[in-house]
Amino acid sequence: MAIDPAYAGLVIDIGVSEGNDSAFYLAKGFRVIAVEADPRSCARLRQRFAAEIAAGALQLLPFAAADTFGQPVNFYVHQVHQGISALAKQDLPYLINDYIEERVLTIDWKTLMAQQGVPRYLKIDIEGHEAAFLRGMLGSAALPEFISVECHLLEPVELLHALGYRRFRLIDQNAPEGFALPARQIEGVPVAAPDFQHASGPFGLDVFGDGIWLDYTEMRQAWEAVLPRRASTWFDCHAWRPN
Repeated sequence: MAIDPAYAGLVIDIGVSEGNDSAFYLAKGFRVIAVEADPRSCARLRQRFAAEIAAGALQLLPFAAADTFGQPVNFYVHQVHQGISALAKQDLPYLINDYIEERVLTIDWKTLMAQQGVPRYLKIDIEGHEAAFLRGMLGSAALPEFISVECHLLEPVELLHALGYRRFRLIDQNAPEGFALPARQIEGVPVAAPDFQHASGPFGLDVFGDGIWLDYTEMRQAWEAVLPRRASTWFDCHAWRPN
Protein backbone atom coordinates (compact mmCIF):
# COMPACT_ATOMS: atom_id res chain seq x y z
CA MET A 1 0.00 0.00 0.00
CA ALA A 2 1.11 3.53 -0.65
CA ILE A 3 0.05 4.86 2.75
CA ASP A 4 0.90 3.95 6.31
CA PRO A 5 -2.06 1.90 7.61
CA ALA A 6 -1.69 3.57 11.01
CA TYR A 7 -1.78 7.09 9.54
CA ALA A 8 -5.19 8.21 10.77
CA GLY A 9 -6.08 5.67 13.45
CA LEU A 10 -8.58 2.82 13.65
CA VAL A 11 -12.06 2.26 12.22
CA ILE A 12 -14.20 -0.78 13.08
CA ASP A 13 -16.64 -1.70 10.30
CA ILE A 14 -19.41 -4.00 11.59
CA GLY A 15 -21.52 -5.43 8.79
CA VAL A 16 -19.04 -5.23 5.91
CA SER A 17 -21.16 -6.77 3.13
CA GLU A 18 -19.26 -6.28 -0.16
CA GLY A 19 -16.74 -3.96 1.48
CA ASN A 20 -17.25 -0.51 -0.03
CA ASP A 21 -17.19 1.16 3.40
CA SER A 22 -13.98 -0.63 4.37
CA ALA A 23 -12.43 0.37 1.04
CA PHE A 24 -13.29 4.01 1.77
CA TYR A 25 -11.77 3.90 5.26
CA LEU A 26 -8.60 2.31 3.88
CA ALA A 27 -8.36 4.93 1.14
CA LYS A 28 -8.56 7.61 3.82
CA GLY A 29 -5.59 6.05 5.59
CA PHE A 30 -7.26 4.25 8.47
CA ARG A 31 -6.49 0.79 9.75
CA VAL A 32 -9.70 -1.25 9.55
CA ILE A 33 -11.15 -4.07 11.62
CA ALA A 34 -13.88 -5.58 9.43
CA VAL A 35 -16.54 -7.76 11.11
CA GLU A 36 -18.70 -9.86 8.78
CA ALA A 37 -20.81 -12.92 9.62
CA ASP A 38 -21.57 -14.19 6.09
CA PRO A 39 -18.98 -16.86 5.22
CA ARG A 40 -19.44 -16.30 1.47
CA SER A 41 -18.92 -12.57 1.83
CA CYS A 42 -15.83 -13.24 3.95
CA ALA A 43 -14.34 -15.36 1.15
CA ARG A 44 -14.93 -12.55 -1.36
CA LEU A 45 -13.56 -9.94 1.04
CA ARG A 46 -10.37 -11.94 1.54
CA GLN A 47 -9.83 -11.81 -2.21
CA ARG A 48 -10.77 -8.15 -2.60
CA PHE A 49 -8.55 -6.99 0.26
CA ALA A 50 -5.75 -9.54 -0.05
CA ALA A 51 -3.06 -6.85 -0.31
CA GLU A 52 -4.45 -4.81 2.60
CA ILE A 53 -4.75 -7.92 4.79
CA ALA A 54 -1.16 -8.90 3.98
CA ALA A 55 0.02 -5.37 4.81
CA GLY A 56 -1.79 -5.37 8.16
CA ALA A 57 -4.08 -2.51 7.14
CA LEU A 58 -7.25 -4.62 7.36
CA GLN A 59 -8.15 -7.52 9.63
CA LEU A 60 -11.25 -9.55 8.76
CA LEU A 61 -13.16 -11.11 11.67
CA PRO A 62 -15.79 -13.73 10.67
CA PHE A 63 -18.28 -13.19 13.49
CA ALA A 64 -21.84 -12.00 14.05
CA ALA A 65 -21.95 -8.84 16.15
CA ALA A 66 -24.00 -9.25 19.33
CA ASP A 67 -24.03 -8.41 23.05
CA THR A 68 -22.03 -11.49 24.09
CA PHE A 69 -18.90 -13.27 22.87
CA GLY A 70 -18.51 -16.81 21.57
CA GLN A 71 -22.13 -17.87 21.32
CA PRO A 72 -23.10 -20.06 18.33
CA VAL A 73 -26.05 -18.52 16.46
CA ASN A 74 -27.92 -19.02 13.21
CA PHE A 75 -27.08 -16.44 10.55
CA TYR A 76 -29.36 -16.24 7.53
CA VAL A 77 -27.64 -15.42 4.24
CA HIS A 78 -29.92 -14.14 1.50
CA GLN A 79 -28.77 -15.53 -1.83
CA VAL A 80 -30.23 -12.67 -3.91
CA HIS A 81 -29.88 -9.61 -1.67
CA GLN A 82 -26.78 -10.18 0.46
CA GLY A 83 -27.27 -6.83 2.16
CA ILE A 84 -30.31 -8.11 4.09
CA SER A 85 -28.48 -11.15 5.47
CA ALA A 86 -28.89 -11.10 9.25
CA LEU A 87 -29.55 -13.00 12.46
CA ALA A 88 -33.24 -13.15 11.53
CA LYS A 89 -35.06 -13.57 8.24
CA GLN A 90 -37.19 -10.82 6.80
CA ASP A 91 -40.60 -12.45 6.83
CA LEU A 92 -41.73 -11.31 3.38
CA PRO A 93 -43.08 -13.78 0.79
CA TYR A 94 -40.78 -12.56 -2.01
CA LEU A 95 -37.67 -12.90 0.21
CA ILE A 96 -38.24 -15.76 2.62
CA ASN A 97 -37.39 -18.69 0.33
CA ASP A 98 -33.94 -17.45 -0.70
CA TYR A 99 -32.13 -17.76 2.64
CA ILE A 100 -29.33 -20.17 3.52
CA GLU A 101 -28.73 -20.84 7.22
CA GLU A 102 -25.16 -20.66 8.51
CA ARG A 103 -23.89 -21.38 12.02
CA VAL A 104 -21.51 -18.67 13.24
CA LEU A 105 -20.06 -17.36 16.50
CA THR A 106 -20.79 -13.98 18.05
CA ILE A 107 -18.47 -11.16 19.02
CA ASP A 108 -19.24 -8.22 21.29
CA TRP A 109 -17.89 -4.72 21.88
CA LYS A 110 -15.91 -5.55 25.00
CA THR A 111 -14.03 -8.32 23.21
CA LEU A 112 -13.34 -6.11 20.19
CA MET A 113 -12.12 -3.30 22.43
CA ALA A 114 -9.86 -5.63 24.44
CA GLN A 115 -8.34 -7.20 21.33
CA GLN A 116 -8.18 -4.25 18.96
CA GLY A 117 -8.38 -1.05 20.97
CA VAL A 118 -10.92 1.77 20.80
CA PRO A 119 -11.52 3.07 17.27
CA ARG A 120 -12.00 6.67 16.28
CA TYR A 121 -15.15 5.60 14.43
CA LEU A 122 -17.46 2.58 14.76
CA LYS A 123 -19.88 1.76 11.94
CA ILE A 124 -22.74 -0.62 12.78
CA ASP A 125 -25.03 -1.86 10.00
CA ILE A 126 -26.41 -5.29 10.88
CA GLU A 127 -29.98 -5.22 9.62
CA GLY A 128 -32.04 -4.53 12.70
CA HIS A 129 -29.74 -6.08 15.32
CA GLU A 130 -27.84 -2.89 16.08
CA ALA A 131 -29.57 -2.43 19.45
CA ALA A 132 -28.31 -5.75 20.81
CA PHE A 133 -24.71 -4.82 20.02
CA LEU A 134 -25.15 -1.37 21.56
CA ARG A 135 -26.61 -2.90 24.73
CA GLY A 136 -23.35 -4.81 25.05
CA MET A 137 -21.52 -1.47 25.12
CA LEU A 138 -23.40 -0.18 28.18
CA GLY A 139 -21.09 0.24 31.14
CA SER A 140 -17.96 0.34 29.00
CA ALA A 141 -15.41 2.88 30.16
CA ALA A 142 -13.95 3.31 26.65
CA LEU A 143 -16.10 4.32 23.68
CA PRO A 144 -15.35 5.61 20.17
CA GLU A 145 -15.62 9.32 19.59
CA PHE A 146 -17.90 8.70 16.59
CA ILE A 147 -20.51 6.02 15.89
CA SER A 148 -22.97 5.51 13.07
CA VAL A 149 -25.80 3.03 13.33
CA GLU A 150 -28.59 2.04 10.97
CA CYS A 151 -31.81 2.90 12.80
CA HIS A 152 -34.87 1.06 11.55
CA LEU A 153 -36.19 1.68 15.06
CA LEU A 154 -35.63 4.47 17.57
CA GLU A 155 -34.03 2.13 20.13
CA PRO A 156 -30.46 2.51 18.76
CA VAL A 157 -30.73 6.28 19.19
CA GLU A 158 -31.97 5.82 22.75
CA LEU A 159 -29.06 3.51 23.50
CA LEU A 160 -26.54 5.95 22.03
CA HIS A 161 -27.93 8.58 24.38
CA ALA A 162 -27.64 6.13 27.30
CA LEU A 163 -23.98 5.62 26.33
CA GLY A 164 -23.35 9.36 26.67
CA TYR A 165 -23.60 10.59 23.08
CA ARG A 166 -25.20 14.02 22.89
CA ARG A 167 -24.64 15.24 19.31
CA PHE A 168 -26.52 13.56 16.47
CA ARG A 169 -27.13 13.73 12.73
CA LEU A 170 -29.80 11.78 10.83
CA ILE A 171 -28.55 10.81 7.36
CA ASP A 172 -30.78 9.63 4.51
CA GLN A 173 -28.99 6.58 3.10
CA ASN A 174 -30.83 6.73 -0.22
CA ALA A 175 -31.04 10.44 -0.89
CA PRO A 176 -31.56 11.31 -4.58
CA GLU A 177 -28.43 13.48 -4.61
CA GLY A 178 -26.33 10.82 -2.89
CA PHE A 179 -23.81 11.46 -0.13
CA ALA A 180 -22.08 14.81 -0.07
CA LEU A 181 -18.42 14.98 0.94
CA PRO A 182 -17.41 18.29 2.53
CA ALA A 183 -15.38 20.70 0.45
CA ARG A 184 -12.50 20.13 2.87
CA GLN A 185 -12.29 16.58 4.17
CA ILE A 186 -11.08 16.51 7.77
CA GLU A 187 -10.92 12.79 8.43
CA GLY A 188 -7.76 11.17 7.13
CA VAL A 189 -6.61 11.47 3.52
CA PRO A 190 -9.00 13.24 1.10
CA VAL A 191 -10.70 10.84 -1.31
CA ALA A 192 -11.90 12.39 -4.55
CA ALA A 193 -14.50 9.91 -5.81
CA PRO A 194 -15.34 7.15 -3.33
CA ASP A 195 -17.67 4.30 -4.27
CA PHE A 196 -20.62 4.90 -1.96
CA GLN A 197 -22.87 2.26 -3.52
CA HIS A 198 -24.28 0.15 -0.68
CA ALA A 199 -22.19 2.22 1.72
CA SER A 200 -22.64 4.38 4.81
CA GLY A 201 -20.92 7.48 3.45
CA PRO A 202 -18.76 10.08 5.22
CA PHE A 203 -18.15 9.89 8.96
CA GLY A 204 -16.73 11.73 11.94
CA LEU A 205 -15.88 15.38 11.49
CA ASP A 206 -16.73 15.09 7.79
CA VAL A 207 -20.34 14.82 9.06
CA PHE A 208 -20.16 17.13 12.08
CA GLY A 209 -17.44 19.56 10.98
CA ASP A 210 -19.94 22.16 9.77
CA GLY A 211 -21.01 22.71 13.37
CA ILE A 212 -24.56 21.54 12.71
CA TRP A 213 -26.01 18.74 14.83
CA LEU A 214 -29.12 17.79 16.79
CA ASP A 215 -29.47 17.28 20.50
CA TYR A 216 -31.25 14.16 21.75
CA THR A 217 -34.74 15.68 21.78
CA GLU A 218 -34.26 17.12 18.29
CA MET A 219 -32.94 13.79 17.06
CA ARG A 220 -36.02 11.95 18.31
CA GLN A 221 -38.24 14.51 16.61
CA ALA A 222 -36.28 14.21 13.35
CA TRP A 223 -36.55 10.42 13.40
CA GLU A 224 -40.29 10.57 13.98
CA ALA A 225 -40.66 13.13 11.17
CA VAL A 226 -39.10 10.80 8.58
CA LEU A 227 -41.22 7.76 9.45
CA PRO A 228 -43.54 8.29 6.42
CA ARG A 229 -40.49 8.10 4.11
CA ARG A 230 -39.23 4.75 5.38
CA ALA A 231 -41.07 2.88 2.63
CA SER A 232 -38.64 4.32 0.09
CA THR A 233 -35.44 4.88 2.05
CA TRP A 234 -33.61 4.19 5.32
CA PHE A 235 -31.58 6.27 7.75
CA ASP A 236 -28.36 6.16 9.74
CA CYS A 237 -27.87 7.97 13.00
CA HIS A 238 -24.39 9.47 13.41
CA ALA A 239 -23.40 10.31 16.98
CA TRP A 240 -20.47 12.26 18.40
CA ARG A 241 -19.10 12.01 21.94
CA PRO A 242 -16.18 14.45 22.08
CA ASN A 243 -13.21 13.08 24.01
